[in-house]
Amino acid sequence: MADPEKPKPKPKLTAAAWEEARGLVWAHRKRLALGFSLMILNRLAGLVLPLSSKRLMDTVFADQRWDLLPTIALAVGAATLVESATSFSLSQVLGVAAQRAITDMRKAVEAHVMRLQERK
Repeated sequence: MADPEKPKPKPKLTAAAWEEARGLVWAHRKRLALGFSLMILNRLAGLVLPLSSKRLMDTVFADQRWDLLPTIALAVGAATLVESATSFSLSQVLGVAAQRAITDMRKAVEAHVMRLQERK
């Protein structure tokens, strides 16, 4: 029986697994680059709300610059729209890339199985 106190060793990735991963990334590099760009834009838009609250407290309330309030509200609204649009786009782009990768792998496995059946 295995000792419950002793942790199991982690499986090591072989060179073939790394090669397969590199091939998948290379085949879908355009979609992954687009996804990475959308992710960066999404994170930058997410920084607007904390920065705007600082501006709201320091400038609008402390210095009583009420004329800046609509500008801050528009910036927060625009950032929210950008963040939601990039989040949706990111899920669509990477979802399609994942589905295509899965489909390609399934086709390769099916072709291999069909070749095995022909040999009999």
